[in-house]
Amino acid sequence: MNILFVSERFYPHGGAELSLWQLAGSLVGRGHKILAVTSRKADTASHEVINGIEIYRPFPTGNSILKRAFFSMRLYFYLKEFLSRHQIDIVYNLAYAATLPSTYAAAKHGVPVVTYAGLLCGRVWFELVNPASALLNYLMEMLIIRFGKHDALQFQCRDAVKRAGRYVRTMTEVIPNMFIDAAEIAEVKENTKPEKIREALNINKDELFLLSVGHLLPVKNITGLVQVLSRLEAKFRLVWIGEGPERERAEKLIKATGLEGKVMLLGRRTHQETLSLMRACDVLIHPSKSETGPAVVVEALALERPVISTRVGITPEIKSDNLYLVNQLDEIPRILDSGVTPREDGRIREEYSLDKLTGDYEEFFEALISRKKG
Repeated sequence: MNILFVSERFYPHGGAELSLWQLAGSLVGRGHKILAVTSRKADTASHEVINGIEIYRPFPTGNSILKRAFFSMRLYFYLKEFLSRHQIDIVYNLAYAATLPSTYAAAKHGVPVVTYAGLLCGRVWFELVNPASALLNYLMEMLIIRFGKHDALQFQCRDAVKRAGRYVRTMTEVIPNMFIDAAEIAEVKENTKPEKIREALNINKDELFLLSVGHLLPVKNITGLVQVLSRLEAKFRLVWIGEGPERERAEKLIKATGLEGKVMLLGRRTHQETLSLMRACDVLIHPSKSETGPAVVVEALALERPVISTRVGITPEIKSDNLYLVNQLDEIPRILDSGVTPREDGRIREEYSLDKLTGDYEEFFEALISRKKG
């Protein structure tokens, strides 16, 4: 297959874009041709090939509504011409700014197109941003799903399909985009020395080693976690991996709650370092207010570490003996005080392996192409 990925942002960005990059690489490994159209940053080339993926970056986007809208308009005309010059079997686009231009351009050429909708925030937007932005984001989700000329919408979990409800007018498919590299997980399990990591972080044997991973943004809820842990009776050390605009606020709260010696903001770390820290920790805590598919949760579970997570995104549908779901962060101390022991459970490594899920995407794309031709 010749597959065109369209995303407002692409490699080396994280989150859903990083998963898109992993999927693209895996599909290349299976013999498919992958092209990607995305925005251009000042330090990136307008066209290059990385690991067999041909990337086009015609023009920049921006963070403001107007700049993103302008990017979307330009993208439509660019894609319409791009599809006339390239033999593309299917278009796969990452919502949101790329959705209308990619679906309408693909429809002009009769090319099947899939929109990755992930997880709809819906009314949760009003808990995450100011009311005006929340309303805009909420309407944007519904309008894109309703008026995009998709041949199919792909979601992370069944709950998202249910919440999309009456706005969906096309075929839906549920495929996670959180990928586990089985070889990488096995290597980390084999080579990680938890005692050395604890020693390097100055974590005593009688202290619970708690770990959280995520950008320091309001939605990741580090402040909520710090407030809850200030009431924890057990001895602990919380290590947070990630950087962002909430750092200063978090540091002030850590000081105000008297947790300076118990909470460490470690900043950015490589993926390999992060996995090693996951393997060494006693519990990974994921306090996010909203999430599409928290890869860190799946990775920690694949490493057979206990995870306490809010009920966000796909987490309620994950099956693991090491997963503890909470409705409120106030439930975390009770779970920790009762004792959390890791259990052997290999289901995650099988269910979310990159190889297995790539096969699911491959079958999905091939079925859509056949359906369009038929």
